[in-house]
Amino acid sequence: MLFMCIAMQAYSQKCKFEYKKIDKFTGEYTQRIKVRNHNPFNVMAFWQFYFDKMGNNYEITLITTLTGQLPIQQGDSIIIKTVSDVDGTSHFLTLYASQYSSPTRVAVGNSNQAFEYGEYTIKCAVTEEQLKLLASSTAEVIRIAINQNTDKEISAAKAKEIKKAADCIMQ
Repeated sequence: MLFMCIAMQAYSQKCKFEYKKIDKFTGEYTQRIKVRNHNPFNVMAFWQFYFDKMGNNYEITLITTLTGQLPIQQGDSIIIKTVSDVDGTSHFLTLYASQYSSPTRVAVGNSNQAFEYGEYTIKCAVTEEQLKLLASSTAEVIRIAINQNTDKEISAAKAKEIKKAADCIMQ
């Protein structure tokens, strides 16, 4: 029994939380884990997940870059394609935006050659079952279904981070 407690504690210590705190207004325990994909040479490849737990509720927030300036409507979706670690079958986890959000307009380049894009924040409520799917499979690609489908690739290293974050946030 003591060995199990030590093993569980050692495992839980591997989780890297951005924060763990008690909300001063609600008294609820909150915690956050961040997974970030950043490529300084390709701004359109950027994405970042926040895995949040507030009391008994879970949320995943995706921050990403997209061309255009269309707002996120409540109910817009992101789809995460995963492959089961057990049998290799593909699964599609569809998450829905829980609120309206306008993109932040960003321009890069110079006066001769400028590129404009939007930085989008998409908040989605998730269930423990959805997190278990992410924790037990390998994420391959994120599809953002806003106006047109835009796919964001997930490297093997980032897929491991997503898997770990999903598992850790449920602890």
